[in-house]
Amino acid sequence: MQAEDLWEELHGPPSGWVPRACEGHCCVFSASLGAIVTFGGLAPGARHVQDFAICRFHEDAGENLVPEWKPLQIMSGRGPQSRCHHGAALLERSGQGAQLLIFGGETARYPDGRPIALNDTWTVDLTTGEAAPLIPDTGLPPCPRMRHTCVVVAMPAQGDTLLVIGGRLQNGDFVEADDSLHMLHLDAKGGSSWQNSDKALAKRHLGGLHD
Repeated sequence: MQAEDLWEELHGPPSGWVPRACEGHCCVFSASLGAIVTFGGLAPGARHVQDFAICRFHEDAGENLVPEWKPLQIMSGRGPQSRCHHGAALLERSGQGAQLLIFGGETARYPDGRPIALNDTWTVDLTTGEAAPLIPDTGLPPCPRMRHTCVVVAMPAQGDTLLVIGGRLQNGDFVEADDSLHMLHLDAKGGSSWQNSDKALAKRHLGGLHD
């Protein structure tokens, strides 16, 4: 298969509003919404942003795909704080719409230039714009980190699981192998729990990951 069979060039500028230029944002595709969703990032001038944007595509008169962006307004009045290099994954359950799960990332910086790493978890309903922190019933979240990967694994009989993989710590070091995988179990009734390796928990208690 040739590369040109996989990619299609978008002709012409997007119509209407467009999100600000940034890097370090997350981007997921929702099949139920038929849209791309982005969140956060680092804008020019080292400004961390907390923008949500939804992009759908339509064909113009020449049958070219044209992106159409719209901002997603957070209805609860308080959403995830501005951040970049965070992890995010999409959770789509039948009859419940699309939920964006967000974990960690980098927000702002200390006066000496060091980034401030996060380890909070948020859920955002992409249909209603409702956002809320996800506070598990049991377990400890991974230590603050950035530049990690998140993915949701669907387990019909047991609920779903958010995997947090790899990343860098606040001091810039790479996450060690025995602390590189954490699981947030999400049951169908709304309960949740973190599962960590014994070595990772030991490091949390010793404070070895907060240098």
